[in-house]
Amino acid sequence: MRGSGLILVLLSALPAAAAAPRQGPWNVILVIEDTVRADHTTPYGYARDTTPAMAELARKGAVFEAALAQSNWTFPALASMFTGQRPATHGVFVPSDRLGPAQPTLAELFRERGFQTAAFTAGFIDTRSMGLDRGFDYVAGFHRPWDRGQGLGSMGQAMPPALRWLESKSSSTFFLLIHGADAHYPYDCPRDYFLRFIPPNPDADLPGPGDVALLQAFDLAAGVDWRGMPPEFIRTAEAMKKKPEDMARLSARLSARYDGCMSYGDSRLSALYAAMTRLRLWGNTILIATADHGEALGEHGGFGHYQRPMYDEVLRVPLVVWHPGVPGLAGRRVREPVEEIDLLPTLMDWEGWHSPPGTQGRSFRSLLEGAPRPGAGAGRYAQAARHGTGKKVLDLEAFRSGDWKVIRQGSRWELFDLAADPGESRSQLDREPERFMQLAAEMMRLKTRP
Repeated sequence: MRGSGLILVLLSALPAAAAAPRQGPWNVILVIEDTVRADHTTPYGYARDTTPAMAELARKGAVFEAALAQSNWTFPALASMFTGQRPATHGVFVPSDRLGPAQPTLAELFRERGFQTAAFTAGFIDTRSMGLDRGFDYVAGFHRPWDRGQGLGSMGQAMPPALRWLESKSSSTFFLLIHGADAHYPYDCPRDYFLRFIPPNPDADLPGPGDVALLQAFDLAAGVDWRGMPPEFIRTAEAMKKKPEDMARLSARLSARYDGCMSYGDSRLSALYAAMTRLRLWGNTILIATADHGEALGEHGGFGHYQRPMYDEVLRVPLVVWHPGVPGLAGRRVREPVEEIDLLPTLMDWEGWHSPPGTQGRSFRSLLEGAPRPGAGAGRYAQAARHGTGKKVLDLEAFRSGDWKVIRQGSRWELFDLAADPGESRSQLDREPERFMQLAAEMMRLKTRP
């Protein structure tokens, strides 16, 4: 793909991880590409080359094959990433919630140790009422207009000012967060990326703004609260549910648009690589590329992510890590599942600091250094709320232990063997009742653990 050669040249300037690594302090750049599901990215084997920049970083760094989000939408997921706590502990589930001051955030932990801190964000972090801005010396938010008002911003908007800030702070120790939402609906990006994966057929029915209203209407018909949606959209969605061919058509259209806009966000990473090379930051900076959650594109009868059940298209996110002080990191792939809450204790571990009391994640440092991880085999848990008519119901859950996963949606439970059925299409609940009871009990213990 055009541009990948330049990326390769830029990344060839990365130093090999040191045989006798320095002890820090390490600068940290955390790149969050909103709404990017792992299985639609190049490092995770997707058929389309959607993320060549992420793939080049993966060749130099490590890829976590089973990184799981803590929730199905941005606010609680970022709150978990920033605090190392599960949603039930930090208390963030719905837009009206606020991240309280009880648990220090990543940015606060870095700032209190003298690091310069900044966030260039597509949204949420710049909304002070949410509490995600705590600890950042500087926050810049970027937004784009769309049919329902002010939409989330692009990596193309966030990256240039982030690099100017980086240029001014490169001689200091810093924690920099860069957040773009190009893969978030309404999947709006420059035309050459918008059309990148749409077949070159002049008669092709190209995705349009109506697709977004349609997918929202479909979610409404499936039980997701989209108050205010016109009745005709609801009727259309109900009709779609009865026509698999319409579902497949809409899925293909939206997938092409989603993939193209994801590719645009990924393309902005080449400027970051170039800046890090120019400023000689590869030898003293940890670079992490990940996402807050994924996106359903017709799987399991739905689209989007907000209030969607906890299938892997929503929960499994990319996680690619570069650390110059870890020998033999290039091309490493880690199979053991990790969670977003593991990010904070891992960074604390690498910096030589203790994680704050109340941290529920576990450092994955040992997984990259060839040592067993303490607590190996422990389950991973995600939780989200459905809400409407003024109340929230915490009835969306998932629990994974090894290759087995339990999903709860209200009173409906499912059990999947991800090794045999990665698409989560065949529930094993009736065939494996004892395993289900064991996993459900483990999930209950984990969700109630402080």
